Amino acid sequence: MNFHSWPVELVDDHVGLRPIRQRDHRSWREINQRNRDWLRPWEATIPPP
Repeated sequence: MNFHSWPVELVDDHVGLRPIRQRDHRSWREINQRNRDWLRPWEATIPPP
């Protein structure tokens, strides 16, 4: 692993994690819409006054 590389990409067997890219927008939007109810507790909200 090169500790001086950015952005960092983590890979293990068949799973990889990397920063989101512009070309990911369509896939991200579709997944986000399908999982909207499950994701709601973690979505950003305006703090109460």
